[in-house]
Amino acid sequence: MGIDVERPEGVSSVEYGPNFDDIEICGEDQSGPHAWGICMHLRYCWNTILNRCAFQGRNGYFSGVGLFLSGQSTPVQMYACRGYYLDMFVKGVEGPKNFEGFIANDCQVVACRHGIWMPNGQAFPLVQIHGGHYNVSGYGVRVSGRPQGSIKNVCFYHWFPATAPGGASPNTEDWYGVSVEQGADDFSVTGCHFYGHRGSSGSGVLTGIQWQGSADGQISDNAFIDLKVAVSAVDSPVMLTNNRARNCVSFMPNVPPGSLVKDNLRMSTPLNGSYRYPEAVPA
Repeated sequence: MGIDVERPEGVSSVEYGPNFDDIEICGEDQSGPHAWGICMHLRYCWNTILNRCAFQGRNGYFSGVGLFLSGQSTPVQMYACRGYYLDMFVKGVEGPKNFEGFIANDCQVVACRHGIWMPNGQAFPLVQIHGGHYNVSGYGVRVSGRPQGSIKNVCFYHWFPATAPGGASPNTEDWYGVSVEQGADDFSVTGCHFYGHRGSSGSGVLTGIQWQGSADGQISDNAFIDLKVAVSAVDSPVMLTNNRARNCVSFMPNVPPGSLVKDNLRMSTPLNGSYRYPEAVPA
């Protein structure tokens, strides 16, 4: 483990935690078999801030976790941090003594398997991911049981190297930019771009946004390009407005009862060198 910080267990949302500026954590030889299993572990670190930190795995492999969060705390915040060749950029732990809130703004995550995984938060609110770029082969941001959050102005790319890290077959797993799951109520995904690179990306299903078990969601002003499915809403009503899609096999195959689907545009097949924009309907 690169850095391991454990503070005394306590309950104080106004307590200052440790701050980290301009730290890079990587293996001794990034081209060799050297990588941290966990670059940084924070436990009971209330209101911690990370500025311009970088987490590096082994070159050409998915290796280790950048930031691992556990224990009770209020929002750990990341600004302009980077992750390369990691199995996961940020991972939270689920359980009764969970952290409340997480903020990551303007972060760059490239050539990683997964971006951010915020598991069952047991109704602790706030996950805020604003700005930045997530170029991953699995999922960009996945949230469960954490209501009242937002993902905004993020560019999600499906990463499809000719040879997957470690020499495995490239990208046979499913990819989705954002997954909102089980109790992440009142969540919003707005102003994001989802690029799947369908046709050059292996055999996995490419989905822009997956939504299930989370009430009163908002999906607005996003762009979906080269995907199998733009939006997969399984069982929860959502407000889906002012989105646009191009070269997607299906826009929204299922519309849960109570959803509002309005003013979404789906770019059709080119006609005389230009595209038409009919109003998108579930198809």
